[in-house]
Amino acid sequence: MPLRGNVFRTSFFYGFQPLFTVAVLLAWWALPTRSDAPLETAAILLLVANLAIYALEHVTPDRADWVTDASDRKTDAFWVAVRVFIFGPVLQVLMVLSIEPILNSLNFPTLWPSSWPLFARILLALVVAELVAFAVHVAMHRVPILWRYHATHHAQAKLTSARWASSHPIEIATVQLPIFLLVTVLGPELVDIAGAIILGRVTVIIAHSNLRLSSTPIGWLLTTPDLHRRHHMLGAKNQARLRPGLWFVLQARSTAGRYRIWPEDRATRSAPAARYRYGLHRHPDQHRLERYSHAAGGEHQSLVSGGSDAVL
Repeated sequence: MPLRGNVFRTSFFYGFQPLFTVAVLLAWWALPTRSDAPLETAAILLLVANLAIYALEHVTPDRADWVTDASDRKTDAFWVAVRVFIFGPVLQVLMVLSIEPILNSLNFPTLWPSSWPLFARILLALVVAELVAFAVHVAMHRVPILWRYHATHHAQAKLTSARWASSHPIEIATVQLPIFLLVTVLGPELVDIAGAIILGRVTVIIAHSNLRLSSTPIGWLLTTPDLHRRHHMLGAKNQARLRPGLWFVLQARSTAGRYRIWPEDRATRSAPAARYRYGLHRHPDQHRLERYSHAAGGEHQSLVSGGSDAVL
């Protein structure tokens, strides 16, 4: 094989995730609309980034059997559209109208370090948000009533960069509410929040992608596709040893770490599959949810990853 091909594949394998993440953040920072509309600019840029990763999955997929067909693409588009344009904004408006006035009336002291440089404030906002999200995520794997809804996300038969959005509305609200409460009390600027959203969302998009990317050493800072597939391999309580990385972005270094993740592996874990209760549309893998009921002790075939040769 030509050296150029080897060099490109190696560079992509180790460097794509950190370079792409930084590039999206710098692109947001350079856009003239960032100052006046930081959140809106971030939302548009994240959609473009998601489309880019989604297209890249079809050019250089890790698993050929995970390449989406026309039906999958319609479903994925629906997931992202509902999450980004409908449920996300509606939830945000409801929290702003109902909760923010109450918190503001309590006259909390100003705690946010507004004098810090922008990128330091963005990292601080990311750490705060991810610590809360991490704690809630662990609870979703420990508390049966929360796992019942989080299992909707784990019931997918394959992962793509659009499937980050495939979560039950109750799960989304459960994650966003405590983050909103803490952010409102701390009082960061919108530009700080927007930057943190970019770093967190790009990581989540890539973590769900069908790309072959390294987990070492970047896996100590960011959730990689290989780590997140291991996370999806396990069920509720069997997935216990979750922990945050240096950026507190959810890691999946659990007991699955001892398994090499190859296509021929058939590691199955016990996890009750939740009944899908969205009511607006069918889950991308509705047949999976119908086949594996929420009956106690039910098991489903877990994801079989075929990606990275990095063994952690």
